Amino acid sequence: MSTKSKWNKVISDKLKEGISLDDLKTTYDSGIVMEPNIVADEVADLDHTIDVDKLNPWFNIATITGDNAAEINSLALQSLNHGANGLNLVLRSPISVTDALAQVLTEYLDVRIDCSTWSSEDIASEKERLEPSKFPNVRWIGKDQVTEIQISSSDRIAQYKSLLSDLTSSVSYDIIITLSKNLLFEIASLRALRILLSQNGISNYNLLARYDVEGTNSLGDYNLIEKTYKVMSGIMGCADGILTTYDGTEDARLSLNIHNILELESGFKDVMDPVGGAYYLEKLMGKIIDNVEQ
Repeated sequence: MSTKSKWNKVISDKLKEGISLDDLKTTYDSGIVMEPNIVADEVADLDHTIDVDKLNPWFNIATITGDNAAEINSLALQSLNHGANGLNLVLRSPISVTDALAQVLTEYLDVRIDCSTWSSEDIASEKERLEPSKFPNVRWIGKDQVTEIQISSSDRIAQYKSLLSDLTSSVSYDIIITLSKNLLFEIASLRALRILLSQNGISNYNLLARYDVEGTNSLGDYNLIEKTYKVMSGIMGCADGILTTYDGTEDARLSLNIHNILELESGFKDVMDPVGGAYYLEKLMGKIIDNVEQ
């Protein structure tokens, strides 16, 4: 009897009456079906190794939206005080970036300036005003700058196909994935995208994750639970950063604290790739990659 058959028998013997192994199968995007039991033989010929030397410990990035430099600066400083180690400033109209980042030590942070609603002239004018030595890690998102691509939580396979057909090696990208509730699929799909990008010769990108709360808070702290496993899927999926909306409220502070707890108390930064080689995820990544490449 094979190893898989032995494990399937163990599982079947422990199932409640009326439930079979077929009931434990999970269907993912594009009709991908996964059995509950994956063994080493099934992934022996798969090589989905993530190059950990090219990974960075994830950044906890506070997203702040507005068009008033003083208000943005106040929220930026407050978010950093609450544990953010990156900033994503969504500037709806041209303002002084120097004022928006006053007293912020940007040389130690990952900073995105989303000025996609600005004209090319406004962007160029504002960039000229900045002292390069004080803003070495700033990424400008907008016309003739870094190109931002949004990937939603539905029809992921179809979106990956479209994405790979559009990318070129001469442009820098920020690819932002909106995470769904499906922890294992999100981990596998983020990792699969890194492999697909590498296979297509695309290296000039940042892979970022973001999340919304889809459920209700009828169970008290359910929102925090949902946010936590979405942040975890972004971390284990090897995202370069996770975007958390920050507006200065208590809810926003608690959202940033999720990252702090996972980093400082759960040890998620102690291992660069904690799920590398997991059989189930390797098999699921293989199916995602195959579907995208078909």
